[in-house]
Amino acid sequence: MQPPLLTLFRLCALSRNGFNPPCVSTKEAHVLARLAVANGVAGWLLDRLDADYPDWPPTKAVRKTLLDAAHVNLSRCAAMTGVIMRISTLLRKNGIEPVILKGMALLRDYYPDIAHRSTSDIDLLASGVPATRIRDVLVSDGAEPIRTRPNWLDEVRNHLVPMRYRGLMVEVHRNLARYDVGSVSPIVNIDSHVVSAEAFSSLDAEALFCHLAIHGASHRRRTEVSLKWYVDFAQVIMSRSADPAAFVSRCLAIAPSAKSDIRWAVSIAIPLLPAPVGDELMEAGFKPVKLTLAAIDATTLRLWPLRKAFYRVQVLTLSLVEFVKRNVASIPTNVLKHSN
Repeated sequence: MQPPLLTLFRLCALSRNGFNPPCVSTKEAHVLARLAVANGVAGWLLDRLDADYPDWPPTKAVRKTLLDAAHVNLSRCAAMTGVIMRISTLLRKNGIEPVILKGMALLRDYYPDIAHRSTSDIDLLASGVPATRIRDVLVSDGAEPIRTRPNWLDEVRNHLVPMRYRGLMVEVHRNLARYDVGSVSPIVNIDSHVVSAEAFSSLDAEALFCHLAIHGASHRRRTEVSLKWYVDFAQVIMSRSADPAAFVSRCLAIAPSAKSDIRWAVSIAIPLLPAPVGDELMEAGFKPVKLTLAAIDATTLRLWPLRKAFYRVQVLTLSLVEFVKRNVASIPTNVLKHSN
């Protein structure tokens, strides 16, 4: 039998595409179900099994496990929706437009059911205002930092220290920098990609896909994996299935410094897409990922602990460089001339 994570990946595809799942024991089926829960796709997998694999024996065996997890997703998303509505009301009273990133924005706009994907926190983008202003508004309503970090580091990271607010974790992002460091967003003129809505604003499909690619690639560099991110890639591309190649080209154009991340996200999405959509992307020159365990799970790569350690050193180095740049820039010119 192929590795369970690879089987789960194939089962999560938006279309069966001729895939014949392997014969597995009841024990192995429950391993798949637990992997689905751990990867945030239990509700999504249940829907895929019902739609395309109703006669596969494990479908019946894992239904309860997946359904229980989907109910947990549903309850948590309902709670997060309530908290987001409170945040939206609070921020708008203070003249700030709430822009929600990732999980809840995806579930609202790209998934047919909010039970399909797990969500762990609420991500806010500070669009047009300092991130600290959003933090101060939330703190005034009871939010508390979950942890502390040195002030100099907090000033150069792309998001503030996570806060606990109404029982949920909230992260306020200054921008969507590739290595979580710096003041320059890889998405050109990101404020122009904000789409207003009654409950909360979000990013348009192009900017959202760029952000998802940057976020997913960042986690891959730190050797972390979650299949829900890969399904996210496919869902957003599918929303523009009338011309997926043109959609991806627009994504590359608005985030030129993140081209490698975007191409990686497309490559891993192609095997999850219905064949006609994937074929169109391949005809446009995008290559699908070779389906190996290492392609979807970086912890199976050689020397992965060293890769993870290297990423941490890289982020710390970039943080130090950014700190020095900011502080040198803040020194009056006459002082620098005098020191020379």
